[in-house]
Amino acid sequence: MSLIDSHGRLLGRFNVVNLLVVLAVVVAAAAGTHRLLRVEEQGLAETRTILLTFEVADVRQPSVDAVAVGENVAGYESQIPLGVVVEKWAEPHREPVATAAGQIVMAEVPGRYDLYIVVRAEGVVGPNAITVGGRDTKIGIELPLSGRLFRFKATIVGIEEVGG
Repeated sequence: MSLIDSHGRLLGRFNVVNLLVVLAVVVAAAAGTHRLLRVEEQGLAETRTILLTFEVADVRQPSVDAVAVGENVAGYESQIPLGVVVEKWAEPHREPVATAAGQIVMAEVPGRYDLYIVVRAEGVVGPNAITVGGRDTKIGIELPLSGRLFRFKATIVGIEEVGG
C-alpha cells in the first residue's frame, strides 16, 4: 500500500487537498489566538503625585472667588475625587477685536477673566497615559470640575509629575 493512492488520498482515507486546507485553518487560528492573548511587557504603572493645571475661560469675578486654595475638587459628572487645589490665579479675558484701521487686536473684556486652577492629584503613570480619578488626562481634554461652590468645564493646559 502506497502513501498516496491513485485518487489522491493519503493512506487511502484522506484527500490531500482537504487535509492541507484544514491544516492551514488550524495554523491560522492558532496564530491569531496567540497574537490576541499574548501579554507584552510594556512597563509597570506607578502611582505618583501629579500637578494638573486647568483653564476656565471667560468667567466673572464671583466664579474666580468661588475657588479656594486647599479645597478638594472632583469630576462633577462622576463625583470621583481628583485632588486638592494648590494654586489659582486669574488673568483678564481677551478676545479679538477689529480696530478702526481694520486690524485685529486682542482686547481685554471688562469684568471677564480666564481662571487657572492647579490641582495636586494622585495619578497612575503608565507608559502610554497618566490616569487621574479613573480618566486618562491629556493636555487639551475638557474635564468637568466641581468644588464646594463651583462647577466648571475646565480644559487641561498643563500636566507635571512631581514625585512618587
